[in-house]
Amino acid sequence: MPRIVSVPLSLEQRERLIFLA
Repeated sequence: MPRIVSVPLSLEQRERLIFLA
């Protein structure tokens, strides 16, 4: 089930990018 893990990972990465920006 790598897809389910990829979905939340992408969301977390987006939040981190926004926080860094």
